[in-house]
Amino acid sequence: MEIIGANTNVKVFAVSVCDRYFYPYALGHSGYVTDRHRNACYELIVDSDKNNLAVDNADVIEKAMEVNADSVIPKDYVSKPYETHESVKEFVSLYQESECQAQPYIVLQPPYKQIYSEFEDFYSQFNHFALGGLQSLSSPEMQVQEINRFHEVAHNDVTVHGFGVGTSVEIIRACRNNRNFLDSLDIGTPELSIKNDNIVDAEMEQFDFRVPKGNNSSTIRGQFAEAMLYLLNYVLSPLPNEGFIEEFYGHETVEEAMTEQGELSQFTDEATARNVFS
Repeated sequence: MEIIGANTNVKVFAVSVCDRYFYPYALGHSGYVTDRHRNACYELIVDSDKNNLAVDNADVIEKAMEVNADSVIPKDYVSKPYETHESVKEFVSLYQESECQAQPYIVLQPPYKQIYSEFEDFYSQFNHFALGGLQSLSSPEMQVQEINRFHEVAHNDVTVHGFGVGTSVEIIRACRNNRNFLDSLDIGTPELSIKNDNIVDAEMEQFDFRVPKGNNSSTIRGQFAEAMLYLLNYVLSPLPNEGFIEEFYGHETVEEAMTEQGELSQFTDEATARNVFS
């Protein structure tokens, strides 16, 4: 808890399937999250399970109420920003008619800057945003650029959550260097990696690490997943010594670390966005 408390820049949520370990911040998909997950954390986000098309906004809101979630994410559609926008509008209407007490995060699909600007009258009424589709972007550098481009147009005092942003050196550097870059992120790597006989190191790179299989082996895997989550919190905190940080995350800016990629954004204007995602 002291390690997590020292990480003041970004709150790390575990994308949690395993309920055999306690970690303060968890994100569970609406299709499987239960009271056991609720009781294994302090703060719970219910997500919409983007891979299950049968799940709709009403299902997500109902699940959030069922497990007494702290936050809830509308149904979004990867690489479909306009379909996601329509879904968010539907979610807001259903949420306002419900008795749900969970804090809603308004989700966007890239290109965030164009979508927010095009529908600014709608989005300007909200303060909590979740940026989806980050895994679909071409590189970690591009992820950083698109998040920064969202900040260029979003109104002041917004809270930003990064969905599946990963833990690349570029993302960790951006989080360490700019406390307003992301307020929170979620990561499934700790549970997925140990399930697949891998573990991560200080650079969040995976390598082979066999764990036994058998009765209650998920309890053992849960302890390793928890340790990896603490490792990420430690890296994001001011606790590591300067030599370590310089070795792994030493570039002063993301741009200094970038290789030649042409445009800083793969989305140049609204027309391009519509062509790519129509």
